[in-house]
Amino acid sequence: MRNLVLVLLMAAALAGCGGDVEPQAADPNVEPSRIDPAVRESDSFSGGKLPADQEGLTLQKNHPNGSQLIVSAIRFGDTQTTVDLTFINGGKDVNRLNWNGQNMHLLDNLGNVYYVVPPPDNKHIEARGGEQIRGSFNFAGRMNPEATSVKLITSSKGGGSEDNQFTNMPKFVIDIPLEAR
Repeated sequence: MRNLVLVLLMAAALAGCGGDVEPQAADPNVEPSRIDPAVRESDSFSGGKLPADQEGLTLQKNHPNGSQLIVSAIRFGDTQTTVDLTFINGGKDVNRLNWNGQNMHLLDNLGNVYYVVPPPDNKHIEARGGEQIRGSFNFAGRMNPEATSVKLITSSKGGGSEDNQFTNMPKFVIDIPLEAR
C-alpha cells in the first residue's frame, strides 16, 4: 500500500510540472572519448560533394565456413551511409557479423570509421544455419567527401576470422571503390 501511495504522489508531482520542458544542456564533464563513437559529432563531415550512389553492384566474398557476403548497393546521405547486402549462412550454426556492436563497420581510405546501426531485432546481425539475411544496413555518419574508396568489414573484433572454417563469426573485408565525382 505504501508503494502505491508513493507512485501516486510521484505521478501527481510529474503531472504538475507543466508542458514546457527546457532542453537539457550538454554536460561539460563528459569527455568526448566517452561518447558512443557511432554518434560522435566530430565524425561527421560537412560540406563537400558526397560520392555518387552506386546501385547494381555484385561485390561478393566467400568464407571458408561456407558463408557468403554480397554487396549490391551503396548510397550516401547527410547523416548516414546505406549498404544493401545479402549474407548467406551456408553452415549449420548461427553466424554473427556484429557480435559486440562495433564489429561491422565501413572504413574509408582516409582512416575514418562508420559503425553499423544494427536493426533493433537483430543487433548482432546473425543468421541461423542455412538462413540468409538481405537488407539495407545504415552506417552512422556522413562519408568524408574526400574519400575515394571504402571497405565493408564484419567481425573485426572478438574472435572474427577470415580463414577459420569452423568460426561462427566470419570476418569479411569487401573493397568498395567509389565512383569519381
